[in-house]
Amino acid sequence: MRDILGATFGLKHTFKTKVGNDFVRGSLVLLLHTGIIQPVVWTSMSLEFARALRVATNLAGNVIVTKLYQPGDSLVEIYDKVTLLYAGHQIWFGHPNDARRFFQDMGFLNGPSETTAEFLTSITDPIAQKVRKGFEERVPRTPEEFVSRRKDSAYYKKLMTEIEEHTKKYP
Repeated sequence: MRDILGATFGLKHTFKTKVGNDFVRGSLVLLLHTGIIQPVVWTSMSLEFARALRVATNLAGNVIVTKLYQPGDSLVEIYDKVTLLYAGHQIWFGHPNDARRFFQDMGFLNGPSETTAEFLTSITDPIAQKVRKGFEERVPRTPEEFVSRRKDSAYYKKLMTEIEEHTKKYP
């Protein structure tokens, strides 16, 4: 598995790298974006890295959690699930496209050039969120209202079924 992941991420050359000193030994590979790389290049690298993570999860059958900042739709589409937090409350967990539809159906507007990530982030910002005409009094405003709406949705019921099936398959 180590060789597969090392090849997938282009890190095989680091396998014999010593990290630490005489008292602390280990093998640590740290991927660091320092801001030196041009944004366009970094975006391309992020996409390739996410694709490599996708391959690794498929091969190993495991889960990888990442935190993304301002990802484009091509990057978001690689992920099976996204979670959206609002003041410490999970207001969404599920497929990114389902999230977009869920919040649009609720009455939030997604701008024509707005990415999925931008739209989902705007939902939790009362200043940035855009609400469809006629829905101003119907959209949730507090984190607790968002949680309640999510738990009452068909998407949540579907997610609970998926979790139950997964738990039976992998006890």
